[in-house]
Amino acid sequence: MEWEIGRHDWTKVGQGKNLLPGWIVELVATGDSERANQLLSLIESAVVPVNGPMVAGADAAVSCLVQGLWSATSVSRCELLYLLFQFAGGVVDVPESDLVRNVQRELSLGFPAYSEIAETGNSEERFQCIDLLSLCVRFNGQLAVRATWIMCRIAELGEKESSAVSAEFADLENDGYNTSG
Repeated sequence: MEWEIGRHDWTKVGQGKNLLPGWIVELVATGDSERANQLLSLIESAVVPVNGPMVAGADAAVSCLVQGLWSATSVSRCELLYLLFQFAGGVVDVPESDLVRNVQRELSLGFPAYSEIAETGNSEERFQCIDLLSLCVRFNGQLAVRATWIMCRIAELGEKESSAVSAEFADLENDGYNTSG
């Protein structure tokens, strides 16, 4: 993930620009749930402020967080997924801009990681991945067939999973995506 962090110009990020890359690295590597929550809050307030627009550097942060999923600890992985979902929520039903399109693209590039975590992760991670897989379809309709197949497999794992997947399918169908897979 260090290479991915080095690829971005962090001087364009608003609040926390000098600290954000370090926070991301520490979040990915932490095994302490309290520290993970602190780092999540710091990152979120720096680039996805509550009740405010996403700020410059959000796309770089998403890119690094997606990359970090591959080496995340069991403690940090769910926090990373939650944070990625927060980013996704910040780019749904908002006016198009380069930043929004870049964040959507970076989130969509995480599709293989979300699929693998949905298959092999714990229940909490799986539920985060249901939302992320569904959002990937919204951002990139070409993923609809793959996402539908994966979410159908998730639905087979239990009643709660089936209910969550059904709700996502209903939302996707309301938005015009065919989920009969």
